[in-house]
Amino acid sequence: MKRKTNNFQMNTVALWASAFFLAGLILTQAGRVQNAQADSVATTNGFCMSTITCGIQTGSETYDLLWLIDDRSETLMIFYGDVYNKVLDVRVVKNLADIFKQARGN
Repeated sequence: MKRKTNNFQMNTVALWASAFFLAGLILTQAGRVQNAQADSVATTNGFCMSTITCGIQTGSETYDLLWLIDDRSETLMIFYGDVYNKVLDVRVVKNLADIFKQARGN
């Protein structure tokens, strides 16, 4: 009977230790959450444009995105801007109606 109690206590200790370890990992990762900030926004003639800096904020691993919404065709376009090579690449073109249908689960 005593051996059964020891096994139960060791299992309980191991379970609590893993719970504290996971809680520590969650708190560590939660501290790294970065705010999404639109650097500049402009709206004109049915277009809404926003530039966003993405990536790891501590080094040269950041990149700029241009989000463009066309009100007439209800289209979202995301462009990647490479300043050094003077290139603007289209990364995503999506229909906004399709995005909202997918989000609703239809």
